[in-house]
Amino acid sequence: MQKPIPAPRKILSSNNAASSVAPRASVKRETDLNASSATESLDGNVSAVTAAPSSPEGKVSLLKKYSAEFHAKYPEIVGHCDAGIFVEGPDGKIRRFPPDKGDRQLYLRPPVYVDGMTVDEFKAMHDGLEKIGKTFVDQSDVIYDARQECIHEKIAGYAIHEDEQGMTVQFEVGGKPVSPICEDPIAFALGNGQYMIQQPEFTACTYAAEEMVLAEGLTEQEVVARLRDPRCKLNQIKGMAAPRRRDDYVRRSMEFNSGRKTRAIEGDDLKSQEVIQNLKAELAEHGPCIFSVSGHARVLDAIEETADGPLLTLRDPFTASVLKSKPDETFWTYWNENTPNYIPGWHTKSWTATFLTKEPAKQAKSS
Repeated sequence: MQKPIPAPRKILSSNNAASSVAPRASVKRETDLNASSATESLDGNVSAVTAAPSSPEGKVSLLKKYSAEFHAKYPEIVGHCDAGIFVEGPDGKIRRFPPDKGDRQLYLRPPVYVDGMTVDEFKAMHDGLEKIGKTFVDQSDVIYDARQECIHEKIAGYAIHEDEQGMTVQFEVGGKPVSPICEDPIAFALGNGQYMIQQPEFTACTYAAEEMVLAEGLTEQEVVARLRDPRCKLNQIKGMAAPRRRDDYVRRSMEFNSGRKTRAIEGDDLKSQEVIQNLKAELAEHGPCIFSVSGHARVLDAIEETADGPLLTLRDPFTASVLKSKPDETFWTYWNENTPNYIPGWHTKSWTATFLTKEPAKQAKSS
């Protein structure tokens, strides 16, 4: 029997205990829903704040709080743990962001300015505060997965549990907590031969998406062996600002690492029936693809047609979420008119879908 649901709380205690703690009874605060207002998702059967499982399984990580000074400067940043940094977006949804310790500030040189200040002024102002990179500050209001109003179903992702001792984070598949099959890089089995491999750095989306496509249909042991191989690109870019890769570089890397040919198709928006049917046919023939929009790569698993438009099932390595959602404006721009960094017309609705075929590749080279 489920315990009574306490009222949602915004006061979160600070705790510096180890990242792996014993499970305990708590309140679950969904990272894909607004705990302070929404009470159910679009399909009407997911509560925003629910009692946690009485005996949750899987790894539990303590969500550590930042200092009061840091929180005053960046109130949207909820906390951090070994899984990443958790940020409340402009739509009220709490999302996982890749770790960022501010190392990129070291590469700035005068007369580069940060928040209207010189680098030295910026560092002086932040002296004594936890470091955070300019890239993170600039993108803390970005919606990388889907605006919560557009989410039809949460298939997998992080959930936050809250009680009087603080907050903990667990990854859940189908509402049930699971442990990672690999800790570095972090990866989870989703079932049916599919995996969530979260990106470890801000610009590593194509690397994580590539590994997810390459892992399709493999056993957990085979995926772990791949991820622990020093030749795995996710290991080679560890701790650095991963270079962004063009679509042709991604294709070259996929062919080299799989020995199979790739196939790419491009489009503009997803309103044409011909375009949607073509994509569905490619998915049926080749399986999931890397779906790149405005410089961000996700894995597209399926397209479902409804009277209200298409529903996309996407694995997003940035937020480590698997969602079935409707592609609204923020799907193409990552911001909407209510977010501070929104620039009308800056992004296009063009996309590239890269599939891995079963045909052998010809002398593919690494990229």
